[in-house]
Amino acid sequence: MEKIKSILLLVLLFTFITSCMPAVSNAEGLYEYEYCIGKSGQTSQIKQVHTSAASSSGLKITGTVTDSYSRSIQGAIILYKLSNSDIERQVYSSDTGSFALNIPAGCYDFTIKMIGYTPATSHMCFESNTELESTLGEGSGFYTYGITSTRKLFRFQLRRRVKQYASID
Repeated sequence: MEKIKSILLLVLLFTFITSCMPAVSNAEGLYEYEYCIGKSGQTSQIKQVHTSAASSSGLKITGTVTDSYSRSIQGAIILYKLSNSDIERQVYSSDTGSFALNIPAGCYDFTIKMIGYTPATSHMCFESNTELESTLGEGSGFYTYGITSTRKLFRFQLRRRVKQYASID
């Protein structure tokens, strides 16, 4: 297992070195660089924000899905299943990030996910109508930034510019 980890680390290191080298100056005499950086994913969460009395026809669970900047996420997948069941159901968030479920009372496993975001998971029990809020953090990834300069730059100068323009830690 340790040998496999070492090999994967070497492959990642080789990919990082070969894909992030600065380019030669272009026809206008400007230096074009590609700076690559790995970014870890942000935390995602689902929380209950409001409850109200249930009707005789069952419970209504409503919610919204937003990103870490409070922007609505359209088309997020909301997966839910009764804890003692193998049947999983899904709905999608609307163009405003909202969704609604009509379910019987009980405990449920929830997963809310969208491409490019870290999934949010939670186990929740419902006895009354409930409003949920879900915040999905940006997912992990490998990002490439193009930097153009009138002079040659060192790696620390490239990193500083990427931090300035892309708010990277």
